[in-house]
Parts: sequence; structure tokens; C-alpha cells
Amino acid sequence: MGWWTGKEEENLEESSLPYYKCSDCGDYKEVSKKYINKLNDELITICYDCGKKRYIESLMVVSSIESFDDFWKAWPLNKLNITYHPDYDIPVPENHRFVGSKFSDLFNYLQKQSYFSHCKITQPQKANEVRLQRSQSSYYINKVKEDNLSKEEIRKINLPWSNRLKERSFLAIEGTLNAAKLALQTGIACHVGGGTHHAHHSHGYGFCIFNDLAYTAINLIEEGYVKSVLILDLDVHQGDGTIDICQNYPSIYTC
Repeated sequence: MGWWTGKEEENLEESSLPYYKCSDCGDYKEVSKKYINKLNDELITICYDCGKKRYIESLMVVSSIESFDDFWKAWPLNKLNITYHPDYDIPVPENHRFVGSKFSDLFNYLQKQSYFSHCKITQPQKANEVRLQRSQSSYYINKVKEDNLSKEEIRKINLPWSNRLKERSFLAIEGTLNAAKLALQTGIACHVGGGTHHAHHSHGYGFCIFNDLAYTAINLIEEGYVKSVLILDLDVHQGDGTIDICQNYPSIYTC
């Protein structure tokens, strides 16, 4: 397990090229990930090519499952909890990088699968402000509530501001917490949403308003559901906001 550093390191091997040496392939390329392996304090650098290869290999493991029927027969509760809300979609321009309908697109895809009959759907309520203040600045929360973000703050989020975007931001973080609690009860649960790991304590960033991962981890601990949490972030981008919010919680591990 490693801790993402998110900053330049001075002890990297010298090269005539403006790149770092990839720990996987050994070539000097543009690095997509850097972290410290806490087992031996070794700095690990992964180039984009090797990072893509790892991602594809992980997809191959998932896609190798030929049928879910046997899995559901063996599953003791015979139900998979899925958290979803129809208000997760947001309006964005047609040529925008963010696909505003991806949440309903995924849910509609799930509905067409043979195993959907084994799924139990739950809808989250809006996040409790007491809970939200454990992971986000109260000043920032109020600015979001009152549609009072500056142009620069909205530019960093990189989504067109709308009431729907505001409302879904309070829904989605509670959806992740809801899924986590269901997973503790049944062993597994999924959330068709979330993953807003770029949102920091006092500002949003990169399509993320509030950080659902930090919100969930902190509240699970504060409310006595668990003593520690491991956040395994498989996105190709670093969860910089999660690290920012959770850095003062020694029982929350990010990698």
C-alpha cells in the first residue's frame, strides 16, 4: 500500500529527458502516478503507458466472469444493494468533457442485465449538514447552498452551475455513505455515483463539489461504524482532495 505524495521528489534518478524513470518499464517517460511505498520508503513512479496497462489488466479480471448466476446462488442474502438516485444526472453542453447522463446511462444498462432481478435499489436522502461539516468547510457549504460561488471557484470545478448540480452534490455524497453502511450489513454494496475525489475541504475541483470518499470515511469512524478505513482509489488521476481532507485522520488510509 502506498500514500500518494502529489508533489515533486528530489531524489529521482537523473535523466537528459524532462521525464522520470518508470518503476515498471524502466523507461524515462511522462509519469502519471507517484507514491511512497510505506513498506520500504521507496518512491514509485508509474508512466502513463504502464498505468494504462495496469488498468486494462484489472478490467480483464472483471470481464473474465462469464456468468453471475452461480455467484448469486452462492450469495447468502441473494441480493446486491445498489444505491442510486434519478436526480444524479446534470445538464451540461453536448460537447462538454463530462457526460451529464452517465449515471442514468449506467443504471439503465444495469436494468437490462439478467442479474438485475437480484439487486435491491435504495435512494439516498440529502446529506446531513452536521455530517458534511466534518469533511467540508462550513463557509464553503454555505456558498454552495446559496449559489454564491465565485466565477473562479466555478471555473475550477469545470461544470456549468445549475440548481440540479447543487442538489445532486448533497445527494451523491450521502449515496456513498449509504452504500458503505449497507456493505457493512450485507458484505457488499454498490453506488451508481460518487467518486468525487478532487473536492477539497474548502473548494471544489475537477467536476467535484463535495468529496464523498472523505465524507463517508470520516462519518463511518465518527459515528462508530468502523475504527479505520482504507480508500483504494483506482482512478487514473490522483485523489488529491481526499488526501487533503483526510490527512489529519491517522485511521484513514488512502492509496
